[in-house]
Amino acid sequence: HCWRVKLQAPPKFVTNSTGCAPVGDSAELRYECTPFAANPELIPDTTGEPRAWRDLALSVNQRFTVLFTAVDPNEEDSVSLFVSEDPGIPPGMTVGRSQCVPRTVAPFPPHRSSQGNCDAAQPEVSSACSKATLQLEWTPTVADIGSEFRVCVVARDDSTLCAGEEPRATSRGWYGEEQCMRLAIIQPDFEWGTAWVDELLPAPAASPPVLSAYVGCALSFNLTLVETTFFGTNLSS
Repeated sequence: HCWRVKLQAPPKFVTNSTGCAPVGDSAELRYECTPFAANPELIPDTTGEPRAWRDLALSVNQRFTVLFTAVDPNEEDSVSLFVSEDPGIPPGMTVGRSQCVPRTVAPFPPHRSSQGNCDAAQPEVSSACSKATLQLEWTPTVADIGSEFRVCVVARDDSTLCAGEEPRATSRGWYGEEQCMRLAIIQPDFEWGTAWVDELLPAPAASPPVLSAYVGCALSFNLTLVETTFFGTNLSS
């Protein structure tokens, strides 16, 4: 006789092969997947574990978006993502709604024994909500310079089959591990981007240069200011 045993498990956060590298510039910084800390495979449980927190540096007035993604191994379950009340979110951060991501789950191969196949091959299964995402958006202000904020997201499925078997398996569903990020707001750095500025002003202590201006002639300067905090992006000219 053969029995097909299907194990139950809570949802887990997933990322891409880079651990979620940022996309963007000084005006906007996007993380289009769950930001993981380095070597997450060495951390058996990320909940309450500072080693698992991803440290992210943001600049003032830089629009920041991040998309957390979690997947449940049981395709029949529905996953929801929430921001943890403790520690909460920075002032002004916007939390989107948990969004289902339909997916197709590959079948398990048929089991073979000395007596032959115990069961037939299974078809692919469509899953409506065993994968879900949650997007957070925020733009730090001048008042946030020097501050540090921790934001944590947790995923929960709707299965109660294991309720009471372990602390996170409840009558409302099975909670997975908590995934956190730590946001540090830094002072922007600038430099003059005009090529001849260094020639005109060779040193801060030097005397201001004397420029000749002639009656009836226009004297103009084109100065460019470049933020060097992120990506060396031209901010104004």
